[in-house]
Amino acid sequence: WRIDQIAGFPRVHTDSEEAIKNRAGKKIIISAEQYIDHVGTKIISPVFKEEVIAEPRFQDGYKSSFKNLGITGDFIIRVTVYENNKVYGDFLYAPKEDKIITRYEGVFLNAFRE
Repeated sequence: WRIDQIAGFPRVHTDSEEAIKNRAGKKIIISAEQYIDHVGTKIISPVFKEEVIAEPRFQDGYKSSFKNLGITGDFIIRVTVYENNKVYGDFLYAPKEDKIITRYEGVFLNAFRE
């Protein structure tokens, strides 16, 4: 997966727009053997837990809408990444668009399959 573009800015984010735009082109690697996020953190033998989230719950939790993020489906899948039984982080998968949405400093970033 490769980060392609900013999916959306929330009302509050902690980094400059320029620094966030520099995330474009960064890779995300997801496999049973390893997970490497867009900042380069590597987890060996990650465990993934999937949870289906409908838009009303998404809006409550993420303070954004599917429309703002370019999601046209009725749900997204939140994938939580575990390392040694501890939560490392998560990302969102939009199956209809076949894209991952990750967050960096509170900003949503689109990543597409390579």
